Amino acid sequence: MSPWEASIFIDDEFIKRLTYLTDNQWISKRTGETLDVEHIQYLDDFLIRIGGFLIDIRSQQVNDFGKYRTILFHDNWKPEIFLLYSPVIYITAFSSEAVLKQLKLCITSIRRFGNYTGKIVVMTDKSLTYIQELCGDHDTSRLDIDTLHPSDFVGYVCSKYYVLDKAIYKGHQPLLYLDPDIIFDNDLNVMLKDALLSEEICAPFERQSPLRTQPSVGSSLIQLDGLSVGTYAVGLNGGTIIFPNTEAPETYNFIRLVRRTIRNVGTKYGRNFCHWADQEVFNYMAVKLGLVNYTILTKYANFISNDPFDPYSKKGFVHFWGNHDKASVMKHYMNQLEEIERSRTLHKVVG
Repeated sequence: MSPWEASIFIDDEFIKRLTYLTDNQWISKRTGETLDVEHIQYLDDFLIRIGGFLIDIRSQQVNDFGKYRTILFHDNWKPEIFLLYSPVIYITAFSSEAVLKQLKLCITSIRRFGNYTGKIVVMTDKSLTYIQELCGDHDTSRLDIDTLHPSDFVGYVCSKYYVLDKAIYKGHQPLLYLDPDIIFDNDLNVMLKDALLSEEICAPFERQSPLRTQPSVGSSLIQLDGLSVGTYAVGLNGGTIIFPNTEAPETYNFIRLVRRTIRNVGTKYGRNFCHWADQEVFNYMAVKLGLVNYTILTKYANFISNDPFDPYSKKGFVHFWGNHDKASVMKHYMNQLEEIERSRTLHKVVG
């Protein structure tokens, strides 16, 4: 080996990016393996072991190390893609007492049944102290707020799109948006990682809502624009959306276009033309641009209106839209989950 092959010029930027790699959690794009800090090991001056991958940093260039997506050359020549796994969940919950009750139940389910220990941000007009006391969590690394003061219903439902260029969301991947009337009944980290590996915006089908005829999923806008959709095509539910991150160009531009279209439609037809503006425009843009993955979250989603439901399915989460007293129904469902958990624990002890 010649002398230049046994050495490498490393500047401050290279060291900074290498340190960022070794300080964070990543997922292998190819294998789906989650690589924590303990899976990253320096072997000698040039070699790093990351899980089952052996990386010689002499084969790396500074631009290989990205903030959200990194390319490493295993065994000096085999490219492998790694995606940053640093999720954040954000939930909208404003001054309504009923909505705040839903928020408390939603966050409780995320922690207890969703097995999620990461950061949750509440978009709200309440103080941080109020939200932390409501949810019983005073650690701002786990629970924080993003203060907004929407002036009407349209502003409230569209607040989910005000995440661009905010420090509280930068550096996180993926971002999971939630309406507060949702209960998680299974490990949500599986869903987050599944969506992250797609590197796409993800939302679940709303199977009962035809795109051609249901205004809440954008039929009015689709018809006004003269777009063609299939006879049996259904819309997407905007109460659960996963964005890769807020800085990826496709995601950034999609959210920006949604916001501008909401504003433009309001200017042309009146602010209340789209009652569910957030979901109507989201679906319209999904049809027009084709940038939303609808398969991944659909397999984790249950939607409950006023029908009886089966807590044993536990697909991932249940969205309790359509109920007048959502908090009571959500609490009832959580009680059932807790009873199932107690029964299984007792069965294990007896067994």
